[in-house]
Amino acid sequence: MCFRDQYTFQLFKSDEHIRVAPDILFGTEFPRVERKKKVLFSVVDLGNTMKFRDLSSCSADYDSWIVNAANCYANLGYDIQLCGFSTVEHDDVAVARISHLLAQESIQHDCLTYDNDTSRILSAIAESEVIVGTRFHASILGLAAGCKVLPIIYSDKTSHSLDDIGFASDIRLDLRNFKSDDISICRKVLARERMDIGEVKTQSQHHFIGLDCVLGVDR
Repeated sequence: MCFRDQYTFQLFKSDEHIRVAPDILFGTEFPRVERKKKVLFSVVDLGNTMKFRDLSSCSADYDSWIVNAANCYANLGYDIQLCGFSTVEHDDVAVARISHLLAQESIQHDCLTYDNDTSRILSAIAESEVIVGTRFHASILGLAAGCKVLPIIYSDKTSHSLDDIGFASDIRLDLRNFKSDDISICRKVLARERMDIGEVKTQSQHHFIGLDCVLGVDR
């Protein structure tokens, strides 16, 4: 078994059959597209109590923060795109709701929801300058595509993976402790250099080394 973060690996490291490697999506190949002055927001329906439990009480504040952040980037000349990764967990509901809020504020934007066509999502990420990612894999894919990334954290799984690769702790927004009107972090992300994850990409391909040995596959 191969875990994707050191924290979990340390809980089981005494077992010789347990390994660790960065999330496999760090090694994703992206379509060749032109980078645009665009910010992609991966949003979730924080009001989904089955998924987010106690954090659901912050749903309205979360939506408000997204609107404030989108307005900030729009005023800086960025195109805004709302993106939903999971219809099963109602990301599409969040996209529709936040889109309505943006329209009320006259903030131009477009919307994208995953419909089993991965190429559309990957192209949208690859052409973005900034990814504001609530979904764990939105942040991972953003880094893999060479974007500047502002992770919105709702559980420790994201923090652990970001810690492992040395991602800066001061450009993360934690939903367990945030203010809906504080968007100073948005400009801070723009001021940072893109993170080089070349070695992380290589290591992410090690998840199936054990299976490769069993099957006699030489990578």
